[in-house]
Amino acid sequence: ALKAQAIAARTHALEVGGIKWHLLKEPFDVTDDFTTQVYRGFTNYKVIDSVVESTRGLVMMNGDRFSIATFFTNCGGSLESGKEWGDTLIKPKADAFYDLKPSIEILKIKKDTSFACSPSEDLPRVIKNEAKNFRWEKTVSLSEITESLKKNFKVDIGKVKDIKILSRSEAGRVKELEIIGTKGKYRVKGDWNIRRALGNLKSSFFVFKKKGDSIIFKGGGWGHGIGMCQVGAGVRALRGWKYEDILRFYYGNVELVRVYK
Repeated sequence: ALKAQAIAARTHALEVGGIKWHLLKEPFDVTDDFTTQVYRGFTNYKVIDSVVESTRGLVMMNGDRFSIATFFTNCGGSLESGKEWGDTLIKPKADAFYDLKPSIEILKIKKDTSFACSPSEDLPRVIKNEAKNFRWEKTVSLSEITESLKKNFKVDIGKVKDIKILSRSEAGRVKELEIIGTKGKYRVKGDWNIRRALGNLKSSFFVFKKKGDSIIFKGGGWGHGIGMCQVGAGVRALRGWKYEDILRFYYGNVELVRVYK
């Protein structure tokens, strides 16, 4: 799993490096936040150094271009196709460990080890901690959403009264949301914008129920769901999968190429 992660991270850095400054209007190839990949500091683990060195120069390619190599913590049992980000190259295979059609119906399953990213008592601690995000619940007040719109989107629609889901992806994540206020309505599109508008939710794979002046969200996974599920990759490695198989499971029929030594 660490080899798969090293190759995915290297590919992602090379793929986004040349275009990042167009998005940020700042002279950086990569950043340590969600616009590239969240990174919370250096940890000196010898095993990581050895994995990076053993995969030195290895990247995923789709024809003559680097693969879109995004990754995230936990998919909640539902992987997205890359087309949700306008890219048709990421085509995850049907999960060998379950035969349910990815949808919000999966959220009814609280724990099931047939899902690679579900909690299990026999997992190593580092994987077990993140597997807990398979299902989550968060209560957000309407006033928090009101302030979030003002702070993050510079939008004032008065006091937020309710929210309405307008569309979902094939995998069940919310694609477009309408927030209803006392002075108007505001539509939010896109995974990160939706999560941020609603109080920094772990994912856009959720259902909700309004209760008084708050909204109770019940969701699955942590992250956008496109590319490699890190918990799922870890569990597959424990089940004997090779890193090549893990990468092709999550990214489709990619070619592994050593671009430097």
